Amino acid sequence: MSNTEIKFSTDGWHAKLNELFTEENLLRIAQAYVLFLKQKNIHVQPVAVGYDGRKNSKQYAELFSSVLSGNKIPVLLSQEILPTPVLSFAVKKFQCSAGVMITAGNHPGKYNGIKFKASYGGPFIGDEIKTIEKFTNTVQEIPRSTFHITPQDFLPPYKEHLQTIVNVDLLREYAAKPANNPNVMIDSMGGAGKTILEDILVECGWRAQTIFGTPEPNFYDRNPETIEENLQPLMYNTGITDAILGIATDGDGGGCAICNENGKWVSVQQTILLLAWHLYKNKNLRGAIIKSVPVTDRLRLLAEKRNLPFFEVNVSFQNITRVMLQNECLVGADDSAGFSVHGHIPERDGILSGLLFCEMLAQSGKSVDEIWKEIENEIG
Repeated sequence: MSNTEIKFSTDGWHAKLNELFTEENLLRIAQAYVLFLKQKNIHVQPVAVGYDGRKNSKQYAELFSSVLSGNKIPVLLSQEILPTPVLSFAVKKFQCSAGVMITAGNHPGKYNGIKFKASYGGPFIGDEIKTIEKFTNTVQEIPRSTFHITPQDFLPPYKEHLQTIVNVDLLREYAAKPANNPNVMIDSMGGAGKTILEDILVECGWRAQTIFGTPEPNFYDRNPETIEENLQPLMYNTGITDAILGIATDGDGGGCAICNENGKWVSVQQTILLLAWHLYKNKNLRGAIIKSVPVTDRLRLLAEKRNLPFFEVNVSFQNITRVMLQNECLVGADDSAGFSVHGHIPERDGILSGLLFCEMLAQSGKSVDEIWKEIENEIG
């Protein structure tokens, strides 16, 4: 095997395609993952495997799955491109021992990667990633087969679960009144979000249109990160139509950004506050507010004014996940537009976040700017 040293990030591994990200290195990591599962004695239950729309992601997912199967570990392999939060939810829903997502998140198309998920439907929070990394240097034989691989459609149960968090009856009632103008512009950035948001909203009677809804390996020559400089198409199309909201999801569907009805980008810090405000005031939910250090301190002020538990953690969603597993959570938010909310898995989810912003407009009957003024009056 290659002597190339493989270094993981906090939730897995990503590297440039055809340089460090090769089939040989992927095979090494897959076998290292097997060694990890066997060490933890969690290799009897199936492993869920998913993939995004990057170049050869499907083939890499099949290759990774073949190594698991070759070691007699059952695999549930996604039948289609899907967002990372859908894969994470599937891990918990199907009672898997763990999950593997072939994606490089919001990195450019010249990268691919692997994210590892724990049985609770979120990133590992301990030394597991370091353990897998160490095992990559001990790999010898790599058996492969397809005997223990089962194709699985992960999307239907995920969409069903979203209805336990988002009030779809409210969305339908809002859409039933034409004066409300239930029109939303969506930008999937050529990522794994595809037209999932549009499909759900259309089922609720909304008018929704997705731009760049077909996955494309190079994300239509954009970096698939939901920051202002990358969202000019969404801002323009929202501004020139009668849309009341613009929503963007990033490369793997974990992050979410919005713009108002005029096509003006809403900053990540504002977006986080809007979401927390909606969950507390409109949905009447309670729980801890968890944020990473770079996120606006106004979340702390909101928690203090509403007498809610508050936690500030170091950067990376893994630290938010750790707190979420120990406390009833209202919202967990990081500075890369990743949010998780009450009643959901401890994972960034751009699809759910986008739906919650639609619910926010429907339940309040106000625009994004009007709701923001309320927040400013409350906490400065």
